Amino acid sequence: MISDSFFQFMPSLRVLDLSKNSITELPRGISNLVSLQYLNLSQTNIKELPIELKNLDKLKCLMLFHMPQLSSIPEQLISSLSMLQVIFMINCGISDGVVLKDSLLSDDNEALVEELESLKYLHDLGVTITNASAFKRLLSSDKLRSHMSGLSLQNFNGSSSLNLTSLSNVQRLLSLYVSNCGSLEDLEIDWAGEGKEIVESNYLNPKVSSHNSYHSLVTLEIHDCDQMQEVIDSGKCAKSAGNGENLSPFAKLQVTEQVVEGSRVGG
Repeated sequence: MISDSFFQFMPSLRVLDLSKNSITELPRGISNLVSLQYLNLSQTNIKELPIELKNLDKLKCLMLFHMPQLSSIPEQLISSLSMLQVIFMINCGISDGVVLKDSLLSDDNEALVEELESLKYLHDLGVTITNASAFKRLLSSDKLRSHMSGLSLQNFNGSSSLNLTSLSNVQRLLSLYVSNCGSLEDLEIDWAGEGKEIVESNYLNPKVSSHNSYHSLVTLEIHDCDQMQEVIDSGKCAKSAGNGENLSPFAKLQVTEQVVEGSRVGG
């Protein structure tokens, strides 16, 4: 645990990396770091972001990767960090048993999209979306769509079909995660061009099927899908045109990996 007084005499600190440790609470004394420009809280057990983070008005980069215990981000906190250029909040508040509080991480996270839109200097974004209306709002924003390099879609339960063809307009998208969508039967993705290097799916119904092409896909990971018997039909992947061109929708795929209960099975 970090005491509130720990940051009291560090007003000139510009970079703070607390990632990959077991801390569960961020001290309110972090508000003393008035010169801070980079803050990384990724892979910690922090449960709430204190409203005092608003005082970090020089912050340019906020990293919130893989924080499953995070249950609360106060409203107006993100939008108050007016100098933010980079923010990644992938896989936040998705641990079993975590009760999301009334915050930007709640099921109706359209407010999060709205606050992200207000960031004047934003140029790199990774975000977790948990419902169809917020997803639609996200993709309707030219600003967010043009700066988004990471997207996580989680807990779309009750939906049997999810069409992601509109992601073809997200030119910078490198990583896509789909998780905790147990009722999903049909997942459609159609994209072309560079990028879109990683697609990761968790907790998917074994009937999930893919259509169209993954021409830029380099790595495919399927997590906790123990009922999924086959990810890619090796016969289909072997097809090629008469001129030698690979017709497989996974033409650039180099690594496939299925993770089941902590074990890894390489493809």
